[in-house]
Formats: sequence, structure tokens, C-alpha cells
Amino acid sequence: MKLRDISIQAQLLISFFGIALVSMLLISGLTLNNISSIGENTVDLSTQELKDQIITNIGKNSEENARIIEQKFSNAEGAVQRIVKATEELFKTDSAIGERPSYPDSEFNTTLPDNELDPTYGEVISKTTSTYYYPGTLTPQMNETVKRSSSLDLVFRSIYEENPNYVWLYVAFKDGVFRNFPGAAVDLNKEYNPPQEDWYVEAVDLRGDLTYSPPYMDITQGLVISLTQAVYVDGDLVGVVGLDFKTTTIRDKVLDVNFLDSGYAFLMQKDDYSLVAHPDWDSENQGVDDDIPKIWDFEKNFDDTSAIDDTALVKLSTDASGTIEYEKRSLVDGQAVSTEYILSFSTIRSRTGDELYDFIVTVPLEEAISVVKDIESNINAKKDDLRGSIITVVVLVLAAVLVVGTLLSRSITKPIAKLTAIARQITRNATKEDIFDGVVLDPSIESDDEIGELTRSFSDMVSTLREESKKKKAK
Repeated sequence: MKLRDISIQAQLLISFFGIALVSMLLISGLTLNNISSIGENTVDLSTQELKDQIITNIGKNSEENARIIEQKFSNAEGAVQRIVKATEELFKTDSAIGERPSYPDSEFNTTLPDNELDPTYGEVISKTTSTYYYPGTLTPQMNETVKRSSSLDLVFRSIYEENPNYVWLYVAFKDGVFRNFPGAAVDLNKEYNPPQEDWYVEAVDLRGDLTYSPPYMDITQGLVISLTQAVYVDGDLVGVVGLDFKTTTIRDKVLDVNFLDSGYAFLMQKDDYSLVAHPDWDSENQGVDDDIPKIWDFEKNFDDTSAIDDTALVKLSTDASGTIEYEKRSLVDGQAVSTEYILSFSTIRSRTGDELYDFIVTVPLEEAISVVKDIESNINAKKDDLRGSIITVVVLVLAAVLVVGTLLSRSITKPIAKLTAIARQITRNATKEDIFDGVVLDPSIESDDEIGELTRSFSDMVSTLREESKKKKAK
């Protein structure tokens, strides 16, 4: 069927309906597309802004906590400096500081003041005095060292009372004498010679600069870090001062850091990635002979590969601070699942500016931007509501177009139909003597538009022909 075979009214209705439908679909499509674009842009911008804000926040968190722990180490360095200064004064040639009672380090020594078994040390100790040890046989030089160093007890006791986490304070002298606080009857093997130990040699090699040991497990105190510094008087080596720092309070400080719901913190030695604290590491039950774990022992994938790649590890060991993004792959119901993390770190330095540790805060990215999921859900819900509203509006508009189109088409086609009926009546009268018999023009179809003009012209034509017909009959 061709379009011209359809009635004018149907053509008009199809035209009105088609134009309205296409227009509404275009407007609706553009509206939904714009809203979708706005929604996607909003989600993207919100995600990036929230991610940037999270990075800023965890950066502040790591920086603030790094400074707190840095102060703890700075205090420990200050304690070492006090022992160094006291040792320098005692071993100056003109020192007039008197001798105090000294107690040899022996399991048979029962004369120590406040001598009692301490469960935290697992041995008999004295918290008011030190004990001294010497390798081999006590020489006159060693005896002089014991006398001169006896007054170190005053400094030892003061420092220990200020911070019980300084579990061992000591000075190893170049002649082999070793003075230790708290005093303990540990009965060192007489073949043990402190000046031959690695920690002593390393401190001497640094020519008076303070150094930190890697974290290690002490048989009674758990995870410990040693601070050592060589002492010189008038350019001559006197010995090496040491302080063993129990990391309990630092570990607790690190593990107490929470960020959002599942963010956590850990502390890592900067030069070799050894851990000082990590929420997945039970350092309390670490064996003395066990290796100190590295960062990749806990920040790892299900196949035991490091979750933090080599480039990120280099950044951790060289940069003063920064942000790293990485993924951990785990198995969920036998399927590999990747979880993205944002990590921020800040370096902890010594008083002289040496980089010691990284304080690290890490948080799952999905959790950090979870609020964007709510925004996205709200946008999608609004889009669904809008889509439903648009469909309703389209249906109502099309219904209105159908009604208006029907009325309008009828106003156009009804007069034409009446004129067509008159024309047919005239045609049927063609055999009659009066072809205008029964032909009546309906004045209601006249109007001021083109249809009215056509009706008036048709009426004039009928009137003219009727007059002509009458004149012919009159002749």
C-alpha cells in the first residue's frame, strides 16, 4: 500500500504522530545521554577528588606518626649522648670524680643491691647499680677502668627510670671491660671480648658517629634495636657506648593506627626493608634465631610473590616520603581477586639526618572511595526515575497528539467529505432533468481558511451552474 492510497485523515494522523514520536525520542535520548554523561563525570571527578583527599589524609597520618616515633628515637639518642658525655668526663686525665662501689658480673654474685629475679628479664638483676665484666684476667688497666667507670651508675639509673624500654645501657671499653645496667648475674663466658665484636668494631669505624643496629630478637626482651657510639677523649678511643631499645611502645604505637575500617600501619627499616612492626607479624612469639621478616613477607600475593614491585621498593628506600599504589592478589573461592591499595610513607631520621625507618600507612582503595559508590547508586536511581518519568511523559504526549491530531484532521477532512458527498449527489443526478435536485450546501462547513475558500468556490460554482440550468429550461 502506498501513502497516497491512505486517507488524508490517516496521513495527517501518521504525520502528527510520527513527528511527535521522533521529537520526543530525540529529546528523551539527548536528556538521558546528557544526564548519563553528567553522572559519569560526577562519579569520575568525585572518585579522583576523594582519592586525592585520601592520599592527603594518609600522608598526614604517616607524617604525624613518623614525627612521634622519630621523637622517641631522638630521646634514645639523647640518652646515648648523656652516657657519652659522662664517660668523657670520667676518663679525662684530670677527672676528680670519686669511685663508687662496683659489682662483678657473675652468677655467684649475691651482693647486688635490690638483687631479685625480674620476670621481664628472666634473670636476677639490680635496677640501682650496674655490673662489670672483663675477659680473661683482671689487669691493673682493667681495674683502673672499673674504678673510673663506677660513677656511670648515676647516669644509667636516671636514664633507666625515665624510660624502662631502654632495657640495657652499657659501655664497652677498649681494654675489654664491659659495664652493664641494670646489673645482672649473667656469667658471660670469659672468652667473650667486646672490642672484637662486630657492633663494637662498626661503632669505632664511624669515628664517633651514632649508629643504629638492624632490629634483632633479644633472648629475654623480644625485638630490640641497639644504638651505639664510640667515645673519644683528646682523640684517644675510650670505648663504645650502647643502648638497647625495646620496641614494644613503638610497635604498639604503630599497631594502634587505624585508617577507615581496614587501613593499617607498619614500620620498616629503610635500607633493607626489615620490619619493626606489622599487624600480621606476631613479634612477641618470634624465635631468637628466626630471621626478621621483610616487607614482602606480609605485603604479598597468594602465590607468595611481593605485592609491592621493585620500582615501589626503590621508592620506599630512597624517597623521604610519597605515595604508592599497588595490588594484592588473593584467592576467593578458587578465583584470583585483586585488591588495590594506596600506601603513604614518611621517613624517620636520626638527629643527624640519617634516614632510618619508614612509617607506612596503607588502605584499600575501594574502601577509601566507597562513598562514591553511594553517589553512583544515587545517580543511577535518579536516572531510572527520570527514565520512567520520560516514558510516562512520552505516552501522555503521544496520547494528546493522537487526540488533537484526530480532532484537527476531522476539522480538515469533514468539510472535504461533505463537498465530496455533494459532488457525488450531482453525479448521481446526471440522468435527471435537474442535476441539482436534492443538492443542499451546508453553510456550517464554511470557514476563513483554505477549506472555507474551497467551499465558497464550490458553492459559487453550484449556484452558477444551477442558474444556467434554469435559464436553459426557461427557453
